[in-house]
Amino acid sequence: MIKENNPIRHSITFNASWLDTIIPRSFADFEDNVNFGVKQLKHVNYKPNDLVITVSGSGTAPFLLEILRYAAENGNVAPISLFCNTEDELATRCSEHKIFSDKNIRKKINFFTIPCGPMSITKSTRLQATLVLTITLGCALLKYNYTNFINSLLKTLKNIDLSNIEILAKNEADIYKRNQKIIYRTDPDQAFITMMDTTERTATFNLNPFRNLNDAHGTDSLCYLNIINSKSSEDALFKIFLREPKVLEWKEYQELLKSIFLVMIFLNTMKRFIIIVWIYIMIIKI
Repeated sequence: MIKENNPIRHSITFNASWLDTIIPRSFADFEDNVNFGVKQLKHVNYKPNDLVITVSGSGTAPFLLEILRYAAENGNVAPISLFCNTEDELATRCSEHKIFSDKNIRKKINFFTIPCGPMSITKSTRLQATLVLTITLGCALLKYNYTNFINSLLKTLKNIDLSNIEILAKNEADIYKRNQKIIYRTDPDQAFITMMDTTERTATFNLNPFRNLNDAHGTDSLCYLNIINSKSSEDALFKIFLREPKVLEWKEYQELLKSIFLVMIFLNTMKRFIIIVWIYIMIIKI
């Protein structure tokens, strides 16, 4: 959401559900909960003259659809929906939602589509979509000429020596196979890019996500992120966001977290139990 008096200084609020357990930590059903969408909009003190921009790979998350509906019905500025499907495809998949079933609401929303198609590697499409969305939104907010930026980016990419990428990837894979860990050290400006890469590995290669240090029953990740010159986790987050993190301390959300945490404990206990039983059976066979 962009505040009316200063579009750059104020933060953009978002729910990045694809950033598995990273920023913010995403739990089941959050992006599918329509009430949470509007609640988060109110949480950042939404006003009728604020511009709301929703950014999504598919555009179908109920969380975001409800935000668009609320902004269209209560705001003076038409909200913008930025996504990587066609508008017709989105309208077909979400035909029962009010922003499409009610013509008066639909015409108050600006749909900005950037279809980029699927990628060949399973589950990496959203990484491509996120890159496209980030470039588009960044150019608009920073008032860059989109065409000039893309041409400059392509020129830069063509001049980058990628000959060592294969060697690096193989070395990383070998470290993972040995169950050893990698720490990626980067400056704050490159932190999100690094997290996009490491997070995507969670879904694509079934790797463990970054572990929360408060989760005593969690499983360690094979890679972690270190922000150069940061003194603590809080300091690292401040360097990335340039502000203090805003935590969603809602009662209903806390109840959801408690339930999921108990399920995680149960699953981890069952996993250990199965391993013990398997070892016992193998010992008997021997």
